[in-house]
Amino acid sequence: MTKNSNEETFVSQRVIYTAHVEGRIILVENVPARVSSRTGERFFHRKPSSSFRASCRKRRSPSA
Repeated sequence: MTKNSNEETFVSQRVIYTAHVEGRIILVENVPARVSSRTGERFFHRKPSSSFRASCRKRRSPSA
């Protein structure tokens, strides 16, 4: 767990990433994220989440 300057605590967890693309709902399981213990808000690293969104738009599986 880490804290930022506002004393909010974040926990590393594996979560389900949800995307809405062209009227479809896409779920990607087991995605690493930082989760606020206070609000439950999830923060993803930019590169994987960008890759997921691009893969969803192209209708193909993301590469590892």
